[in-house]
Amino acid sequence: MTALHADTDSHTSVILARLVWKGFHRRPLSVVPLRAGAGVEHCESVLLIGDKVVGRMSPVSVPGGLGGCVRAWTGLPFVFAAWGRRLTET
Repeated sequence: MTALHADTDSHTSVILARLVWKGFHRRPLSVVPLRAGAGVEHCESVLLIGDKVVGRMSPVSVPGGLGGCVRAWTGLPFVFAAWGRRLTET
């Protein structure tokens, strides 16, 4: 793989993809912004975020998650986000 076509709405996911790639392959990853609404058929690899994944992947796609890649790389679990709220007296 020479380039990752990426939905750049999530800067965190793009940075994480670069870190995981460099950790596994010991070389930097070239990230190419994926235009909104563009097809992914021409892409060697693609990073899509959230609802944009639905209907955009081809039948030959091999889906995976960055969280799983981080775990394979570090042996540690990874949480992208957590929801919380302030506890108040009622």
